[in-house]
Amino acid sequence: MIFIGSLIGFFIIPYIADNLGRKIAMQISWLICTFGVLLLVIGNSVTIIAIGYLLAGLDSNPAITLSFFFIN
Repeated sequence: MIFIGSLIGFFIIPYIADNLGRKIAMQISWLICTFGVLLLVIGNSVTIIAIGYLLAGLDSNPAITLSFFFIN
């Protein structure tokens, strides 16, 4: 689920970064990732945990890629 989320995130987050700005894209990305991790913590069924992994993967890897853009 993390890899599927990362694949989807690599299409969505750069679009947000190009149109709204990198700082806003990073904030949105980390907010959704945090929500996904919270779902992982409180989840007690396989479905909730899978959704948590999807949301965590959706924005954690693209956020790391955006941070490399800030460094460059």
